[in-house]
Amino acid sequence: MMVYADPFHSYYIAIVTVLPPGIAAFAEKNGIQKEWAELVKDPKIVAEVLASLQKEAKGNKLAKFETPQKLFIEARPMVARKRLSHR
Repeated sequence: MMVYADPFHSYYIAIVTVLPPGIAAFAEKNGIQKEWAELVKDPKIVAEVLASLQKEAKGNKLAKFETPQKLFIEARPMVARKRLSHR
């Protein structure tokens, strides 16, 4: 997960990747049938993942301003392509 803050907005945006089995199970339970790239943009999916993040933030006693208020789900997994080094 990555969190983005813009000085022109009063909230954080979480950028996340999700595991397909969890999203697929939620989609099936809620009658959502879409391809993966569209599934991660579905408002019900986004709302469910955001609610889960906010619940975790509250459970870990994050302040409201530290809690993501918006969410973007990246369809492709985030991977480090190059190792960062001080050399």
